[in-house]
Amino acid sequence: MKRGITLLTALIAASCAADPQEDRAVPAAVRVQFAPARVAGVAEAFDAGGTIHARTAAVLSSRVMSSILQVTVKPGERVRSGQVLVRLDARQFDAARAGADAALAAALEGANAARADSEGAASALSLARATHERIATLRERDAATPAEIDAAVAGLRGAEARLRAADARQAEMTGAIEAARASARATAVDTSYATLRAPFDGLVVSKAAERGSLAVPGVPLITIEDVAQFRLEVGIDAAHTAGVALGLRVPVTLAGGATIEGVIEEIAPAVDATHAYTVKVALPPEAGLRSGLYARARFRGVETPRVVIPAVALVRRGQLTLVFVDDNGVARLRHVHAGAASADVVPVLSGLSADERVVLNPPEGLADGMPISAATTPQTGGAR
Repeated sequence: MKRGITLLTALIAASCAADPQEDRAVPAAVRVQFAPARVAGVAEAFDAGGTIHARTAAVLSSRVMSSILQVTVKPGERVRSGQVLVRLDARQFDAARAGADAALAAALEGANAARADSEGAASALSLARATHERIATLRERDAATPAEIDAAVAGLRGAEARLRAADARQAEMTGAIEAARASARATAVDTSYATLRAPFDGLVVSKAAERGSLAVPGVPLITIEDVAQFRLEVGIDAAHTAGVALGLRVPVTLAGGATIEGVIEEIAPAVDATHAYTVKVALPPEAGLRSGLYARARFRGVETPRVVIPAVALVRRGQLTLVFVDDNGVARLRHVHAGAASADVVPVLSGLSADERVVLNPPEGLADGMPISAATTPQTGGAR
């Protein structure tokens, strides 16, 4: 019996020596750097899409009604300033101009005749005055009869009337000359309307003019654009305009993914039909830009208080954005909704409260539930 008790005691002792709980070691705390989440004013960026337009464009139309004789360009062609684009039938204008030139020539001849009449009337008046003075002197000496003095007076009055008439005729012809010259200038202008020229160097983007068709005033015939400068036009609602100002540089993303820098050069003073303000962003000269392309500009929004953390605290796993939070010395992995980073700081829209401590540069191998403690030197691990 004593021997059996001794054997049982040995078995129990061996069993206790093999207990795995006694061999399990307490894991050491992972040394990490912490930073508290804090509240700061964050200007959240927002995108606004729009269409690229040439800064300078011209829609050419006829100012007169006439048949189109020739169209010298087609869409896609580059043109120079002053280059002829469309020619209209100018026969009616040429005829009117010839008539105006003839009327001007006739008015000039009439003015010459009126001037000669005026000079002749002035000479006759001088003679009548001399005769009147001589007869008047003779009459004072009783050397001239009353009939002679009456004839001299009548001759003087007639000469004065003829001079006034000649002067009036000369003034009339002067007016006729001015009218004829104005008519000639008007017909010259009408004739110039028969030729449509490019107002600047550019690119033909559309053509509605066809040879033989009728050009009607106000109906577009040719559209050209200055392809040296483009700008993006976007609509921004009133709630976002506080952070938009003239001269502000903004990134612009083109349809292909390329990003260029633009400058806000114009802000409409009133809303359009969609209740948005039109903002025009000047774009730098870039190959491939053309009117009609879609692009997006990113603007700085109004500052609002947000919880922010250093960007190096983020852990990205697939589509998830996570952070390690200090829970009384234990790492807790938490999903957060982060905004766009700015100056190495990330706003946290949800999932984190102010004054919670997050782990910076979480080291490889750190997992949820592991003990952590503050390190004295920064960790070298990167956000994942």
